[in-house]
Amino acid sequence: MRLVKGVVFIFLAIVLGSCFNPPEFPLRPEIEFESLAFKKVGGFADPDSLILTISFNDGDGDLGLDPENPQYSSFPFHPINYYLAKDGDTTKISTEKRDPNLPPLIKIDAGQSGKLVTVRTRNDPQYSYLPPYSCSDYNFDSVYVSAENKSIFDKTYNIVDSLKSNQFPTVYILLDTFYYEFNPNHYNITVDFEIKNANGTYTPFYWRKELCETFDGRFPVLSEDNNVPLDGTLRYAMKSTGFIPLFGGKTLRLKVHIKDRALRYSNTVYTNDIMIN
Repeated sequence: MRLVKGVVFIFLAIVLGSCFNPPEFPLRPEIEFESLAFKKVGGFADPDSLILTISFNDGDGDLGLDPENPQYSSFPFHPINYYLAKDGDTTKISTEKRDPNLPPLIKIDAGQSGKLVTVRTRNDPQYSYLPPYSCSDYNFDSVYVSAENKSIFDKTYNIVDSLKSNQFPTVYILLDTFYYEFNPNHYNITVDFEIKNANGTYTPFYWRKELCETFDGRFPVLSEDNNVPLDGTLRYAMKSTGFIPLFGGKTLRLKVHIKDRALRYSNTVYTNDIMIN
C-alpha cells in the first residue's frame, strides 16, 4: 500500500512569561492533552487529517528545532545512524552537517574504523546475526563520505559520483542499501498509534515496521529568547490517505511526548479514543 503522508504544525500559540513576574515551570517540559479530531476529506487521493492539540510549558523555553540551523542536522539531532563492520562487530556512527551546500556527511569519531554495513554484509558468516532485509532495517539511499573517511568503503560499493566543495577536496556519493536506524533525537515530538481491542486493551500499531513511515516530527523553535519560561498550545496535523484503509471502523488513541533541545523528555500523555470512519 502506497500512502500519501505528511505532517504540518498548523497553529502555534506561545505565551511568554512577563520579565517582571515570570511563571515558574520545571526545566523538563510538561504537556497536557487538549483534543484529537479526525477530518475526512473524502477524495481517494486527498489525505485525511488527524489533528492533535496539546498544551505545554517549559521552564527555560528551549523548545523547537530550526531546520535551517546546521547544528540541528548534526549529532545528537542527526536523522539517521549507520554502522561500520569490523572483526565480526558493528559500531554505530552518525552524520554531521559540515558544509551548508551539502547534505550531512558520515561522521567518524576517533578510534572508529571498518566498512559501512550494507544488505550484503549479512552474507559474511561473521555477520549472520544482522537482520534480513526489511525497509525498517535497511535504507536504499545516498550517503556522503568525505575523502578523509574513504577507508569505510571500497570498490564493491556503488559510488555514483564525487564532488568538491570549499571545505573538502573530494566528497564521495554512495548509493546503496545500508543498514541503519532512525535517530530518535532527530524528532522533538513522538506520536505512537494504538488500536483499541474489544476487551478494552490497546495494541500498538508500528508505522515503521508495517509501512516504513513515522508520524514523529519536528516543531520549530518557539522562542529566540534564552532562558525564558514558555507555555502555550501546539496543534499538530497528521495527514495520510491511509487512515481509512488501515483503521476504518476501528477506534484509536495516540500516545504523545515532546522533547526539548537539552534532550529532556516531557511526561507522556494519552489522547481520547477516536473512531476512524
